[in-house]
Amino acid sequence: MQVDDLMKLTIVQLLEEYHRLAPADESPQTDDKKVIATRIVELRELERSRRSARTIKAAAYEWLLKVDYLDHAQRSVGFGYDRILEELSKEFPDSETTDKCLRWYAVQLNLDGAKMPWRPRRAPKRRPK
Repeated sequence: MQVDDLMKLTIVQLLEEYHRLAPADESPQTDDKKVIATRIVELRELERSRRSARTIKAAAYEWLLKVDYLDHAQRSVGFGYDRILEELSKEFPDSETTDKCLRWYAVQLNLDGAKMPWRPRRAPKRRPK
């Protein structure tokens, strides 16, 4: 939610959200809805940055081990590299992770003995004649 969305809430709802996010010893210094809404956005961003202390490697490992579905033989099938890269770019917008990097992580997981889901192979690129 941005400031404009928060402005639609009542002052009581804003204060409840403020007290949920703010440190226990902090209280709003004003009754101005816009000031409180702006502070709530700042507190949410601070909380998000604390939560995102995990690394791209940890997120990639998590996505490489996730099962997308079971095929006709009840074999677990993992997400494709394109989907994993898409999800990683949502969480880490500035990252430059590639499918080669994901393959490296998959090799490392295999070497560590992780039970990896099966992943369909990508069709080879055709070379122009």
